[in-house]
Amino acid sequence: MEVNLDTPEAECLLNYCEERQRKRLGTILLFTGGSGSGKSYAGTRFCELWYKKKFNEDFPADKSICENLEQAIIIVKNFKREGEAILIEELSVLAGVRDSLSTANKLWNKFLDTVRIKMAIIVANCPHISFIDKHFQMMCNCWVNCEGVDFENNIVKAHPLWLQTSPHKSEPYKHCFLNKEGWQIDYIIFRKPSKNLLDQYDTLKERSVNELYDELALKMINDRVNQLKKMGAKVLAPRELQAYELYLKGYNSKDGAKEMGLKDYDVYNKYLLSAKTRLSKPEYLIYARKLEDFHKKTQSNSKEETPTRN
Repeated sequence: MEVNLDTPEAECLLNYCEERQRKRLGTILLFTGGSGSGKSYAGTRFCELWYKKKFNEDFPADKSICENLEQAIIIVKNFKREGEAILIEELSVLAGVRDSLSTANKLWNKFLDTVRIKMAIIVANCPHISFIDKHFQMMCNCWVNCEGVDFENNIVKAHPLWLQTSPHKSEPYKHCFLNKEGWQIDYIIFRKPSKNLLDQYDTLKERSVNELYDELALKMINDRVNQLKKMGAKVLAPRELQAYELYLKGYNSKDGAKEMGLKDYDVYNKYLLSAKTRLSKPEYLIYARKLEDFHKKTQSNSKEETPTRN
């Protein structure tokens, strides 16, 4: 579809947010799109357009582009005016669907349930809508899927939808915006943000990405250290160890039970099964190897001590 460069920028989104403000409601907008699709570009420009329309001033990127969820909550808490906005970069990293049961996500969802009181504008982006927590999807009011950047004309083309939560579905209904004539709006455009805003955005994003990488690396190192501490730290219970050692020596259930002073060889089998189950787990790996090595060494020594016939 050919893009009309005279189309007013994101007019339906701006009007939608304004209407919700009149109803004393905040608005949550999600911008999606693959790498290079212009979702960050479009989200930043929307915030710039909204501040011009609402307050006739520049969007304060240095105070309103969030690097983490804690920062987003604190910024919104300190909003003094109705309709102030924040931009959350890479929401799927901060509140991904795989971490939906984490404490951070649960607290974030509580924030979403109450943010309407502040009448704030929450703008977030991620590669795909399925990457984020279901709770955020249900709380979202607008979904803008960016289709790519036209570098020749410095615009992003995007498909906008307004969302309606349903008590009968686990995902929101998706509706097209309509223009003044009642026709469906298939796409909207976003022009290039101001140079000053882009410079601030690039600086903040580079800093936040570096901090995120540091956090991920430290988390992986910490997890690895904890894993190594666990591995080999656990040992078998005495009776389990005794049953397993007899098993390594070649004892059958009946003889093993007799050696352990058990009246029922089923009890011996239970000890042995418990030992095998435990030793198959990662935290028993080093201990299992030590038992195997000790058994091999014992067998080797016993063979050397056995006299040979001439």
